[in-house]
Amino acid sequence: MMMHKYLLIFFIVFNSFFLSSKDINTSSVMSSFSTQDILANSAVQQQVNGFYRTVELLDLIARDMGINTSSVMSSFSTQDILANSAYQQTVNGTYRTVELLDLMARSHGLNTSSVMSSFSTQDILANSAYQQIVNGTYRTVELLNLIAGKPISTFNRRGINTSSVMSSFSTQDILADSAIQQAVNGTYRTVELLDLIARESEL
Repeated sequence: MMMHKYLLIFFIVFNSFFLSSKDINTSSVMSSFSTQDILANSAVQQQVNGFYRTVELLDLIARDMGINTSSVMSSFSTQDILANSAYQQTVNGTYRTVELLDLMARSHGLNTSSVMSSFSTQDILANSAYQQIVNGTYRTVELLNLIAGKPISTFNRRGINTSSVMSSFSTQDILADSAIQQAVNGTYRTVELLDLIARESEL
């Protein structure tokens, strides 16, 4: 339930910041968010709901920016069909989040090669779905850190100092004694970075 709580914060802040000056209809996504929350019978299913709706919102935002997301969203649909557990669906959501953020960052000239290289390497090294979830959440943090740190009119008016958040990210990674705690670290730092970005835009 704790991770679900923070996924809700992720969702609300992300929606508010990136769509603050956009005329994008998110009613279908938010309706699914509410419906799937009611239908979920476990915290893991709620987690899937949070990540899946995040992907759908990012897709709306990216397409509004003129970015072709068809390949990512095709993978999203295919991997959802192939997933045989809620954990694999969570991997699908976190991985597609990384891929969409990568497209958005690169469209504004950010160099994401180091993050995406780690993404590929850690996927190969992962020996469980939860280690893949850690990979997805950690790369999300790293991409948001890149986005927050560079002045880009679409995201923020000036570079944001993220050193405190990234210090916590490193410390909590060292202190984590399980993949679940690492996934929580990734999710919490994502919320903190989105908070910085949102406050920079005076939401």
